[in-house]
Amino acid sequence: MDTEGAGRRTPSGFLPKGGTVMQKQKEKHPFKWWRLKEELQWYSFILPSIVCLIVLTYLPMFESLEYSFYRVASIGLDKTFIGFKNYSSILRHSQFIKALANTAVLALQGLLVIPLGFILATLINGLGRTRLQSFFRVTYYLPNILTGVSVVMMFQFVFRQSDGLLNSFLSMILNRPVTIGWLTDQNITKISASIISIWGGL
Repeated sequence: MDTEGAGRRTPSGFLPKGGTVMQKQKEKHPFKWWRLKEELQWYSFILPSIVCLIVLTYLPMFESLEYSFYRVASIGLDKTFIGFKNYSSILRHSQFIKALANTAVLALQGLLVIPLGFILATLINGLGRTRLQSFFRVTYYLPNILTGVSVVMMFQFVFRQSDGLLNSFLSMILNRPVTIGWLTDQNITKISASIISIWGGL
């Protein structure tokens, strides 16, 4: 029997020239233990992130859900099961309904991020390969690299009532003092929060 073209002989049969036993096992049994071992090596790289996600996010979330069915003492050591009484109490509270309505309004206003993003991207691409386009690209991407604390501090400077950047600009345009309480007036704070949310989501 001519075995020169078939390669060397192994206990499991002939292999192609240059082939190995492991390669033939991979071809014949693609889901054997060795494949799982290779995949586990890759999964080990994301294991720390998964552990942190479970410990710092999911466990506290389920713990809070459990506490919602109890009357818990201030230090959390003494708790009494009360069922859905916490939910019925908060649903009857007028402030909760108002907060829920404000959240719904902000969520709907946040939908403006999608069309505004497309419009801004189209306008920036229409500038061509210029320095102005590079400047606007950096400005456009800026919200993604700033932390939430930095964004809040920056907009506090913009929305300040006495010497804020926005009121100063409006005073210059209208040629009279403008002291709008962007962060203090209850009727305007929703607009300010929406501007911050939309800018951060672009």
